[in-house]
Amino acid sequence: MSSAEFGSLVLFLLPLVVLAHVFGEVCARLRQPRVIGEILAGIVLGPSLLHFVHGAQGAAGKAGTELLYNIGLLLLMFLSGAETRSLFRSDERREVSWLALVGTGTPFVVLLLASHWLPLGVLSGPAHSRTALVLVVGIAAAVTSIPVISRIFHDLGILGTRFARLVLSVAVFEDVALWAVLAVATALAKSL
Repeated sequence: MSSAEFGSLVLFLLPLVVLAHVFGEVCARLRQPRVIGEILAGIVLGPSLLHFVHGAQGAAGKAGTELLYNIGLLLLMFLSGAETRSLFRSDERREVSWLALVGTGTPFVVLLLASHWLPLGVLSGPAHSRTALVLVVGIAAAVTSIPVISRIFHDLGILGTRFARLVLSVAVFEDVALWAVLAVATALAKSL
């Protein structure tokens, strides 16, 4: 990465970090999780700054942005994992199983059933596999974000509660199941 590219990256990050902090503080004062404000800052400021970085730096700016995205996601996942060390308890397996089945199954099945009436043809991609596309759309309806959920619980001060433990346990099982479905959808798309 050249000095000019690094400078553009810093110019991209500085206002984004400042605005994320400000929005996070506003949400905290409104008794909402800070992470909500931080995500809103990214939504509000991200597109204009990304256009600036990508427009000025082309592929190098995009590569730098992707690197920052991956580093940020890695740090968020690490912090989430560090704070949820005692996540699973054997006496809660039945509750977690039922919650995961209903929490994942309901939106997934509803979208599978509704897919017949959705205009998904334009999204099918080069493989034109409607089955793979419907599976991916079902995953999108049922997917969770463990790092964001755990950060919200941390911000609310409830990360150590039974409720948070159950929700995060369910989210882990849901994600494992949905990754398996995504593997099937990918295999279907590649086999055509």
